[in-house]
Amino acid sequence: MTTIDAWTIYWVMQADSIKALLIVIAVIVAGLWVFWSIGTGICCQMAIVDRIESAKKDMKFAIVGWVFATIVAFAAVIVATLAPSTKTAATMIVLPAIVNNKDIQTEAKELYDIAKGALRDIATESKEGN
Repeated sequence: MTTIDAWTIYWVMQADSIKALLIVIAVIVAGLWVFWSIGTGICCQMAIVDRIESAKKDMKFAIVGWVFATIVAFAAVIVATLAPSTKTAATMIVLPAIVNNKDIQTEAKELYDIAKGALRDIATESKEGN
């Protein structure tokens, strides 16, 4: 049986806030990625076209940094997209506890049998009434 403690409830209720924070982080990282891309382009321009020696040394750092920034920006967007909402997180915790509960399964079968019997009685009465 799944137990739900106070911290679980707290984190589930904070899921929307956490998702909003992740979206803000993703936007900031994506903005920084744009600036880093421009800087990398300028550095490569100076190193390759203008043949500035100091830029050649910085070009490797700029390209490695750009690759790292690309990976971080992509990961931030993916995490922000896949982060569950409060409703989803609550459903993920509560629904399995309800569905897998043996008492609820037994009661549901009994209620189903009662409803099925009542429908048969109504169908029988309507046939006899016609």
